[in-house]
Amino acid sequence: IDLDKPVRVLYHHQNDMQKRVHLIVELLNPNATTARIRIFRGTASPSKDTIVIGHTAGCAFMKSSANDVSVVEAIPPQSRLVLVSDMLGYKDTASGILELRQLEGQNAYLRVTAAEPFVDNVSEGTIARSPDTNFLRLSDQIYPTPIKKIDVDYTVGSRWAFIPLGKHALTDDSQQKKLYGNYGVTYNINVKVSNPTTESKKISVVFDPTAGPASGAFFVDGDFVSVRYAQPPNEITLRWFNLNPGETRICRISTVPLAGSNYPATVIVKS
Repeated sequence: IDLDKPVRVLYHHQNDMQKRVHLIVELLNPNATTARIRIFRGTASPSKDTIVIGHTAGCAFMKSSANDVSVVEAIPPQSRLVLVSDMLGYKDTASGILELRQLEGQNAYLRVTAAEPFVDNVSEGTIARSPDTNFLRLSDQIYPTPIKKIDVDYTVGSRWAFIPLGKHALTDDSQQKKLYGNYGVTYNINVKVSNPTTESKKISVVFDPTAGPASGAFFVDGDFVSVRYAQPPNEITLRWFNLNPGETRICRISTVPLAGSNYPATVIVKS
């Protein structure tokens, strides 16, 4: 984790073994000075429904991020802080989205492990001794800039605006790996909607689960809208509004492709 550089963390792990697994997400501070880290979190208790748990975690993260709700944690030198400690039974899934902003200290690390039960007997909030980070392998699934900004125009009477979510995958710095589905990436979408006609028109913003069963979490013009479960070919209306003759307005949409769901999906603006 780099100082003053936000880091987005997505984990979504299903236990497919015939025994329990202890999933731990923790911050490591192997340095000689205290590290202070601001944490935005969206987590969910383990569940066998991979779509619902991703939806629960994603909704929690989007709300905490939009409302600037976070916690600043101080991690002592040569210590680790446990953020998540989930015991997973067979077919249980753990899921969460975190955003970390290191405020003070030397570079800390974020580690995700799945271990035998009781080998590392820690609970959420535990502060324990940090391992030697020289023996840890950095993930090869690291992608820069987990925020996409999209500007779209839609004019009443013309082709509907189709906005893909997760279709154009982020790549890592080496351009070798792709984040298919862009899970955990924030989409900030501005749709300029114009009505050149002489009649008032009803404008609809809908969610299309293009690739299969999916959930969604959205802010549409500041209002939070949750889609717990959508099944193709059914579209879910997120919001509608009336646009007066000759009126133009900006519709602002924010969302995150949710782990466990089938993305790419599509937001459609139409009349």
